[in-house]
Amino acid sequence: MGVTRINEFRARQGHAAPLRDFLRGVVPTIEAAPGCRSCRLLEGHGDPTLFVVIEEWDDIEAHRAASGRIPPDQLQQVMAMLVEPPGGDYFEDALEARSAVE
Repeated sequence: MGVTRINEFRARQGHAAPLRDFLRGVVPTIEAAPGCRSCRLLEGHGDPTLFVVIEEWDDIEAHRAASGRIPPDQLQQVMAMLVEPPGGDYFEDALEARSAVE
């Protein structure tokens, strides 16, 4: 069935462009990870400091295994660009899950 991971990032004032560039740069790394079906980067229409990354994975374990693909020093750099730590969670397709139960 697969799983969707939705991550939210909010840039500090003056850091939206560098954060966008960083996130653009990691999308190919995420997409190349085993078990990744797709990865999209979205920017807030009315809020250019807000970014959302939507990832489709075979399963949660594949996502967790891929989390180490981004070097720790790069993660430290991006944390300095954020207002708060990024938020995120896993989601299932509710229509697909419902039909599997019925």
